[in-house]
Amino acid sequence: MRSETPAKVKSITRGGGRAIGLWGWALTILEEPADNADAALVFEARTANGGTVPPHTEDNHESFYVLEGVFEIEVDGEPHRCDAGDFLAIAPGVLHSLPAAS
Repeated sequence: MRSETPAKVKSITRGGGRAIGLWGWALTILEEPADNADAALVFEARTANGGTVPPHTEDNHESFYVLEGVFEIEVDGEPHRCDAGDFLAIAPGVLHSLPAAS
């Protein structure tokens, strides 16, 4: 159910949030579109080396901020490598995937 008025403040302590598994990734959902009038989906993702996500598009903006390690993603057929501290944003409708490590 969508909330008509998003909460003015939301706080989640470390280790909090709804945990789910998807394609071998451990995701912790921190903010959901239903909580903020479809403005954002925010989650923390962790995976062992070699995690993949098939090619797909999103209806919303998607952004990544790397906390540790290396994040490799293919966007519109071009590889992007992000190290800890790097940020990457992808516009709606742009094809992207996390290919298997070579």
